[in-house]
Amino acid sequence: MLCTPKSEPKRLSCTIAPQYISEHTCEVLFRLNASVWTKVLPWCIANTALAAVIHYYGGDIAEDISSSDKGHMFMSLSVSYLLVTRMTIGLNRYMTQRQGLGDVCRSCKELVGYAVTFTRMKQKTDEDKRWRRSVAKRTISVLKTMVAVMKYPSSRQHVWEVDDIEEEDKMASQIAVGDSNERSPLVLALFLRSVIFSHIHK
Repeated sequence: MLCTPKSEPKRLSCTIAPQYISEHTCEVLFRLNASVWTKVLPWCIANTALAAVIHYYGGDIAEDISSSDKGHMFMSLSVSYLLVTRMTIGLNRYMTQRQGLGDVCRSCKELVGYAVTFTRMKQKTDEDKRWRRSVAKRTISVLKTMVAVMKYPSSRQHVWEVDDIEEEDKMASQIAVGDSNERSPLVLALFLRSVIFSHIHK
């Protein structure tokens, strides 16, 4: 539950939603709001103090309080396996997205090619030429929008801030989806569908 001006200040369920900024790593690590530092830090201090006492005064308390290193070997093996697994998952996701983007590019190329091939023989008026040009332009806009959405985590640019996209598409994305960049290709795909069906009902 989010805190509002009307919320009771003593309610345990009233919390402030954290905002994570990837550029400020120290702020994310050492924040107190929505953090586990208050629960974990005392145990870390106690563990460090106990390790220091055993290190400096262990010989006076007992002759040998050391343990076997098999546990550390097992933990290192487990961490290595988990690290390799995570890297494999990330690589598989990257390859899947790369293949999907390649499929989209090929489909858009086929769409424009079919629109030109099946209409250029009988539909030769200026209006038909404008329709083919609109199909090609809308298809390119969809592709550029998808690339802009995929580059957003690194570029931090919204769809309507990219220079390569048409102004009307930028305005439509800003009005329809706001900050949800991942929904922009869906809006432009609807525009493309409308352009294609306008030739049928002409």
